Amino acid sequence: ETTFNAKMGEWNREVVDAISDTNKAADNAQRGSYLLGILGALLGMIAGCLPSVLTILFTQTIYALLVALIPIGSYYGYKLLGGRMNKTPLILSILSSILGVFVLYTLVLAGTFMQEYSLALGEALGLSIALMFDPSLFSAILSDCTTYFLFAALGLLWSWRFISRTAESDVADAVKLLELAKPLHPAAFAEETEEAFL
Repeated sequence: ETTFNAKMGEWNREVVDAISDTNKAADNAQRGSYLLGILGALLGMIAGCLPSVLTILFTQTIYALLVALIPIGSYYGYKLLGGRMNKTPLILSILSSILGVFVLYTLVLAGTFMQEYSLALGEALGLSIALMFDPSLFSAILSDCTTYFLFAALGLLWSWRFISRTAESDVADAVKLLELAKPLHPAAFAEETEEAFL
């Protein structure tokens, strides 16, 4: 009987949590902020770039897994700052992956200038940004970024299950759980269920 009551209590908590998640997800789908979400996506993208920048500068090695943090960081930044959870985070994750590759390249370039020419951070960043916007260097930069783009695309594939989720997905999952919560007559249900838990 104790096991049965414990299992029923656990199941009831799951139902209550599902109702709460449904309400939160539905509310976020209606009231989330695009502006805060975009800000979060940009901050998350920059945070996702930093591990790659550090490993490239200090070990002269690029790791696919670290570049894959760019779209993941963008998605979670959007979500954490309260962005509206519809299809926007998916689109922003894709766009920020493309932008993130150029940000990553700019930061690596700035770090290289600081190491090789002892430039201050501001000077190195200014020079790197100026080079990024030089039309005569665009094809060379694009060629240099090919590996970064491939790894960012891998990151999108690896994280697709997370970044493609919307508030509607959360609601659908919660509704499936709630459909299991059918009103049952305790006397008719108890005997059969107790046997299942024993």
